[in-house]
Amino acid sequence: MTSPYKPKNILITGAAGFIGSHVTIRIVKKYPDYNIIVLDKLDYCSNMKNLLPVCSSPNFKFVKGDITSADLVNFLLVRENIDTIMHFAAQTHVDNSFGNSFEFTKNNILGTHVLLEACKVTGQIKRPFNDKRYFLDDAKLKKLGWFERTPWEEGLRKTIEWYLANPDFWGDVSGTLVAHPRSGMVPGHVGYEDMKEILEQFMK
Repeated sequence: MTSPYKPKNILITGAAGFIGSHVTIRIVKKYPDYNIIVLDKLDYCSNMKNLLPVCSSPNFKFVKGDITSADLVNFLLVRENIDTIMHFAAQTHVDNSFGNSFEFTKNNILGTHVLLEACKVTGQIKRPFNDKRYFLDDAKLKKLGWFERTPWEEGLRKTIEWYLANPDFWGDVSGTLVAHPRSGMVPGHVGYEDMKEILEQFMK
């Protein structure tokens, strides 16, 4: 019989970001027996201030570095005897990718590939898995008293109607309607009337 899984040394990537920092703080405080090693290159979407609540914790260690560095990731996995990885490192804000798509590909895709390859090369991660406890199921929400008040179709219709009635709120979004937009693209390729026509197609 397989023994219950219990992590000892956890590597958390992107731990200085919004989501990663909240997860890191919770684990460091709730599980003092776990050694938490965090890896973050402190880019525009992360900040060490997010980790201040646990910076002095004895089970916390911060490493400034890039997940696309295979040598660094391999070293950390072996040196810290990592048995679990929680991967949050990524470029954020989709609109930024329009002008810097290669950087997004490098961090979000190559970075993930480097992590996976490091797991294979070093042999550190013995039991790779995705947590299947969090599949899409609203049964627990319903037990808590949460129920759908607006059907999907009605909610979508109301949302479209609101945007059509408030064009000044969302302004010129023409750039998002152009395939593979380039950095510095001048808005105006598609005007409001075109956008309105597109939205109205969903109303039919």
